[in-house]
Amino acid sequence: MGDPNASIPTPELVMMGPMFGAFGKAGSAHSIAFVSKAALNNGAKAAYRLNKRVEAVSKVRQLTKADMKLNNALPNITVEPETYTVTTDGMCIKGLVPIDPSNPTYPTRQKRVHRVTIRYRV
Repeated sequence: MGDPNASIPTPELVMMGPMFGAFGKAGSAHSIAFVSKAALNNGAKAAYRLNKRVEAVSKVRQLTKADMKLNNALPNITVEPETYTVTTDGMCIKGLVPIDPSNPTYPTRQKRVHRVTIRYRV
């Protein structure tokens, strides 16, 4: 049971239903275990009783940060020891400020909520 518009405090499902890719051998049919060539040659699939496809990794020693599709940046990061100012490629980055938990604006501290009762005369 769940509430689609989340108007009650417990809108999440209590019991999860079956998800796609979770029936029978579908999970192992759609995944790959990457192992070394030595492990593959020594029968890692049988030794670990894997039902999924087992492939040997190759050509990983030549990979560098520049080969990453979405994370290939190599910025020059410097930290000034006296002021702890961090610069990335010459651009100043504002550092994180330590948070005092006793501060009333501390993010995890809950604010007090005052209940207001409205009464109508009929």
